[in-house]
Amino acid sequence: MALTKLNLASGVTGTLPTSNYVQGGISVADMYSLTGDITGDTAPITAWTRVTADSQGTLGGVTFSSGSGTFTFSTTGIYLIQFSGYVTRTSDDRSCFLRITDADNNTIAENKQAVSVANDSESFFAQCMLDVTNVSSNANKVRFGLADAGGQGQSGSGKLIGSSTENNTTCSFIRLGDT
Repeated sequence: MALTKLNLASGVTGTLPTSNYVQGGISVADMYSLTGDITGDTAPITAWTRVTADSQGTLGGVTFSSGSGTFTFSTTGIYLIQFSGYVTRTSDDRSCFLRITDADNNTIAENKQAVSVANDSESFFAQCMLDVTNVSSNANKVRFGLADAGGQGQSGSGKLIGSSTENNTTCSFIRLGDT
C-alpha cells in the first residue's frame, strides 16, 4: 500500500484556519454542597450552597440558579449531572435512593443503596446526561432528592449528611458540549 503524505502548509496563505483543528473542551462546570443533614424522604433538597473553594467549585461564567431546590440552566447544551451522597442510619431499616428528577418530578436517574443496619454509613452516586434544549422547559430543570424506604410501618431513618465546611453530599453540572 502506498503512503500518501500531506503538506498542510502547501496552498495555505496567511493564518491557518482554526476550523481545521479540533476545538472545544469543558467550558462550564459547577458544584453545590449540602449545607446540613436531612433525614427521611426529602424532595427536592433545598439546602444547597455553591462550592467556591479554590479548585473545587466553578469553571466558566455560566452558573445555575437553585431556587427552592430546582436547578435552572442558563445556557443550552449537553450536561453531565452528578449526585454524590453520604448516608447513615440511626436504626435498622431498608434501602435509600438518591434521585435526580426534572421539575415535574419525573425520574431522570436514581441509585438504590442498602443502608439497612443502625449506625451503618454508605456513600453512593447517581448520574445522568441531559440534553438541555430549552432552558425554560420543566423537563430541562433538575431537582435532587432522598427517598428512604424505611422499615415496615415506620418512617425511614436514613440521614443524608451535609456540612457547611466539607463536601459530604454534592451535586455537580458539567457542560460537555453543544446540543
